[in-house]
Amino acid sequence: MDWNDILTFGSDVFEEGFVPFLVSALVTLIITNLVTKAMDKTEKAVSGIGPGNQKMAYRYLFSTLKTVVRIIAAVLILSRVKMLQALGRTALGATSILAVAVSLAAQESFGNYISGFFLVIYQPFHTGDLIIMSEKGITGTVSEITLRHTVLKTYENTTVIIPNSVMNTAIIEDRSIANTHYANWISVSVAYGTNIPLAKRLIREIAERQPEFVDIRTIQEKNEGKDAVTIRVNDFQDSGIELKFRIQTATYGGFFTAASNIREAIASEFPANGIVIPYPVRTVEIVNGGRQS
Repeated sequence: MDWNDILTFGSDVFEEGFVPFLVSALVTLIITNLVTKAMDKTEKAVSGIGPGNQKMAYRYLFSTLKTVVRIIAAVLILSRVKMLQALGRTALGATSILAVAVSLAAQESFGNYISGFFLVIYQPFHTGDLIIMSEKGITGTVSEITLRHTVLKTYENTTVIIPNSVMNTAIIEDRSIANTHYANWISVSVAYGTNIPLAKRLIREIAERQPEFVDIRTIQEKNEGKDAVTIRVNDFQDSGIELKFRIQTATYGGFFTAASNIREAIASEFPANGIVIPYPVRTVEIVNGGRQS
């Protein structure tokens, strides 16, 4: 067997023979490996220079580029196999309906990918942000943004996986953007005839001694004597007067602890100071009517 026979061996299966196919496949794989390693180094270098919230965008971009490079390498290698070329031409002509069906089925996955791309580029929220999706009834901390979905960790310590197409169209409240505190409202009713200034003072004292409470007053406001907790007479109800106030806490979850402790203290200290927390009372008057003559 001469050198020409060696080179043309397997030419009935491979383009230009097995040896050239093997050489070209090895060269393609080596180049692909070098390119992907170069991309990894570039990703690390660029991520170190840019802001922390851009690391996800860089990872997303380079992951896409590496996937494209690998696909191109696989196509180049397989295109030199004659049987696969014939199979590809046959499949292209005979399975056009199947191809349409597959493309339709892949629309959702591709849509998730595109949505994920825009989420990473425009960054409406970041990993670690606390977000609320009111229309979906979901609240959680963003733990991961992948090519297909976004992963949330809820307060119930469960993991919620949401397609990126949903995240890209949903109305999202981000509780972590530029927030140093979280504000929420609490309301309580007192009976008519209650000493309102006393009720306000008790509420203010109870709220201020909570460990989770954050005093957001400026130095000037403190010097001017502005109250740390502003309490409003919100409504005249059937059975009492509604007082409403807002408290600030360092964390979103801290509000629930503070609110529970405040309500418990109010239920204890209001009666001790002669303040009644009313409940609905209905008075029924029965009138005995007589027949006029």
